[in-house]
This record gives sequence, structure tokens and C-alpha cells, in this order.
Amino acid sequence: VAIRYLFKGDIEQTAGPLLTRIERRLSWRTREDLPLVERILRVGPALLALKEMEYLGETQTGELEQRLERMINHLLAPLEREWVKEAATDSVISRVKELRKAVLPEMIDSDLSADELARRWRQLEDMELAQQLSLYPAKYVASRPSVDRILETVERFMEHLAGEEDPHSPMKAIVQVGEPLAVAAKRDRSVSEDPVLTHLERCLSEMLESLSTESVLYTPSSRADSR
Repeated sequence: VAIRYLFKGDIEQTAGPLLTRIERRLSWRTREDLPLVERILRVGPALLALKEMEYLGETQTGELEQRLERMINHLLAPLEREWVKEAATDSVISRVKELRKAVLPEMIDSDLSADELARRWRQLEDMELAQQLSLYPAKYVASRPSVDRILETVERFMEHLAGEEDPHSPMKAIVQVGEPLAVAAKRDRSVSEDPVLTHLERCLSEMLESLSTESVLYTPSSRADSR
């Protein structure tokens, strides 16, 4: 079952004030005169640059996709060398999952020193940041500037910058039920991945991608266009 939520409110009145708050936190002049997409494309790289300065000492060059990948690997690769046997090539979410499985048990069950606990908490924070960065696909908004992609991106900006996770309404939900899957009575343990889960993930991704076209494309307001 795939569920796609669609925003049915006024995107200018909802996302615009959030972007204004973000711009103010960056000590920028607010740009209510610009279309939402243009404001997002200004804010996103700036937020990434702040993290690059924090972790890498300077802002990085290259396309946004390259910068995101470089930052994620900077966060995860040292942890993988310490905690897992082989460098992972899976998705960032899978990489973080494996790292957490290695780091957390002793934090729960063992009497670790205060220094070691603090070190592992910092590692968990780095994992969380890497996972957050992976949720910003390059050109996600620019490739299809829909109302829902705009709202989703701005909400993530607010969550990661200010820790706010406020829902915005009104919303509409579309539910799509896929074809039934044939499941063997016994799983083949000789393969590393469960083929049923792999197939299910692919089917859900395809259904969600299909449902994404239900989202209305963004049209800038006359105020933004008149700059």
C-alpha cells in the first residue's frame, strides 16, 4: 500500500513565512520578492555550507550532489572503518542502520565510561546528520517544482535548522493498493538481502513515483514575479 499526502492550502502563505524566518536566522535580507523555488535554491546551499565549515573547515566546490556525497562520506567513512568490517555501498539509510546496530548495544547494556559514552553520542549525531543530508536529493525541487516538494523541503529546513516539526494543513491523502506478491514459505538464507523486501521496496517506490504526479506544480505569485 502506497500513501501520498498532498498539500491543499496556499503554498505562498505557508512556505513563504518559513523561508523568511530561515533567511533571518542566516542574517540575510529577506527576499519575499523572489519566487519560492528561487529562495529555496539560495537557502539550501547556504545551510550545507554552514555544515561544511563546521566539519571540513571550509565551504566546498563542485555541484550540489558532489558536495552532499562528500559531506556524507566524511561523516560515515571513519565510523565504518571503526565499527563495520567492510565499507558500505548501500543507501545512506542502510549505512546508518548498520552503524547504529554496532554502536548502540554497549551503550545500553555495558558500563561504559562517561568519555566513551560522550564519544558515541557524538558519533550518533554524525550519523543523524548524514541521514538528514541524504534526504535532500540534488535538484529535487528544481527538477519538478511541485507544491508538495516545496513544502517538504522547507519543512526539512526548519526541522534541521530550528528543530521544529510543525505539520501544515489542509492535506489530502491518496491511497494506492498494489498487486499481491507471491511469497515463498521459507526464505533463502544464502542471499544477503530478502528478495521479497527488495521487490516490495521497488514496487512501493514505483507507486509513490507515479503518485507524485498528482502534486500540483508551483506557480509563482504575481508579487514574486513583479520584482
